[in-house]
Amino acid sequence: MSGLRGIWEDAVNRYERDTGEKLLLADFDDTSNDGCLLFIEQRSRDFDDFRARGPERLRKHLVAICNVVQPLCGCLGDLTAVAVSPLKGIFGAIGVIMKAATDVSADYDAIVDVFETMADIVRMVKPISGSRFQDTLREPTVKLFAQILMVLGVVSKLQREGRFKTWIKKFRQDKDVSHALKALQQLAQVHHETVSSVTLHAIEEVLAMLGSSSSWAETEQQMTRECLKHIGRIASDLHGESYVSSAAVDRRVLEDIQRVLLLHTEKCQRASDDTALRSLLQWLPYPDPNIKLNSALRSRLPGTGAWFLDGNTFAAFKSFLERQTLWLHGKAGSGKSTLLAAAIQDMRAHCAASGPGLVVAFHFFDATDSTARRDLRELISSFLCQLAYEFPDALPLLSLGHGKHKYGGSQASLDTLQHYLNMLLAAPTRFFFAVDALDESDDSDIITFLNDIAARANVSLIMTSRAEVSFRQDLISLSSVQVDMDSESVNCDILLLINDALRPGGILKRAKDGALIRQTLNDGADGNFRWAALQLQALQKVSSIPLLVQRTLSNMPSTLSGIYALHLERLSDVAKTIRYTLAWLLFSRRPLSVNAFAETLAFDYADGALPVFDRSLRPSSTDEVLALVGSVFVTVRKDGSRQRCVYVAHASVREYLLALPPTSNFYLNAYLASSIL
Repeated sequence: MSGLRGIWEDAVNRYERDTGEKLLLADFDDTSNDGCLLFIEQRSRDFDDFRARGPERLRKHLVAICNVVQPLCGCLGDLTAVAVSPLKGIFGAIGVIMKAATDVSADYDAIVDVFETMADIVRMVKPISGSRFQDTLREPTVKLFAQILMVLGVVSKLQREGRFKTWIKKFRQDKDVSHALKALQQLAQVHHETVSSVTLHAIEEVLAMLGSSSSWAETEQQMTRECLKHIGRIASDLHGESYVSSAAVDRRVLEDIQRVLLLHTEKCQRASDDTALRSLLQWLPYPDPNIKLNSALRSRLPGTGAWFLDGNTFAAFKSFLERQTLWLHGKAGSGKSTLLAAAIQDMRAHCAASGPGLVVAFHFFDATDSTARRDLRELISSFLCQLAYEFPDALPLLSLGHGKHKYGGSQASLDTLQHYLNMLLAAPTRFFFAVDALDESDDSDIITFLNDIAARANVSLIMTSRAEVSFRQDLISLSSVQVDMDSESVNCDILLLINDALRPGGILKRAKDGALIRQTLNDGADGNFRWAALQLQALQKVSSIPLLVQRTLSNMPSTLSGIYALHLERLSDVAKTIRYTLAWLLFSRRPLSVNAFAETLAFDYADGALPVFDRSLRPSSTDEVLALVGSVFVTVRKDGSRQRCVYVAHASVREYLLALPPTSNFYLNAYLASSIL
């Protein structure tokens, strides 16, 4: 505490030195909430003489500051016993400013603007109670209070020197004031994040205690769900009141709480027959959609997609007040899969908090996986296996079907699988289904199937694809609401991505031309999230060299295809080798492990002869092979057996490579690939 006491006393001494005012003599003694509000009321009335309706406008901002500062004093412990307590110091300093302003009535607008700015900044701070959190919050609270006092001291100093009105006309151009306000905003953000962390920690501890309880009765489940709903509402309020300069407010607190909720519900999942479930998964094989879901969530910048996730359309979809089919559509690279992944996570949290009677199942068609069938059987199998785990009625029914088909020894017909799904959908349960990348599917019967399930009153469906697809009219007829991922909406998320890269600790933290980078990428993105992400990767390599940053920005391709063409051009010296490696990646019948992908370079591809494997040519570093091909074209993720495998980085990469003309050194098609492999 001695160190924190020193921080506060230094702040008081600096204030008194700069302003010539003694805070110990300040006319403010009642530090209760009522006392603070009475002080604000009395000082606000001092403005009656020279400004009509002045008190109301001023009072609103002072009350906002009071609502943060006064409750936070509860975590300061012995620090409140010093000669000039934080509460007395801050409100005493406010009183000094207001007294000076009553003598110079022209300062009134400037005073209100300053307090309005301070209120906006500290509004992101959300006081929480509980002695267990006092140690955690004490240091950020003392530093926040010291900075508030510094801002008030700078303002008083300007008043005394007669420069205050001049400064407010050039708001934030005064070096002292702008630095003080910027530091205040940063400390408020630190406090905000600390509160979020301890709130989340409390939730995790509560859930751990409930999870370890010997009984998990329905009444306990209901109690926990109600608590979590309440916590979610608090997080939403915190999200709604936060203030962040030059960027949209993120949803990280709410998403962290959703993550804890989902982890908890998975741990407390009803006991099931693991043997029966494993047998079912072998009988109805399908690509695990959680792999793509987790990959999308891991690469997603927290807070992006708020324009949709917090919008009325998605809220109505989740409420189930009326049956809805949503179609999210946008260009390649606009972030459709990532947004749907966030929506699925949100729906799962919503269902977990709402209790039995709501179920989510989802599927990602994935053109980056050359081994996936991407047909209707894959989709229905995916839905059935998820329901077997999530929905109590599903496993017994499907186990019976498994037995009728020689206990998995014979394949069920597609009609039989649809019959089982229809039986499950007849239950008095509400189902959320999500299907990603319909444009990457290879079966025209999928649209007919989606029409059938979407016609049910207890089913809500959300799906994504590019806007320009051959079955566009079918999707228009199927969907009750279309969500266009237009450039304006996605550009808001792209700006968040750019700002995150430029922040201290971001991938471009060393860049000196932040404003130029932000403006150039924001102007050029045109709603293409992947384009912006790849440009940031390119800038990361030269971020500390202003000349190369400027050259990279001036020469950057304007489209995804342009980026891919530039990357191939840089590989022209090893075109033949990389061409064969890409053939393995695009046409292999099973996922290539990282080691297997590297060993594709150990073949001798002599012209006119079958490739010959040479052990002596095995690369000694898989990382160097991946770096050679580049993250523009490939990515690494774990497959269903938890093995690290190499995949095409994005569906647009596969589409670009397969569309290359025969004149290209990298030209590939299925026939050529079969002769090479």
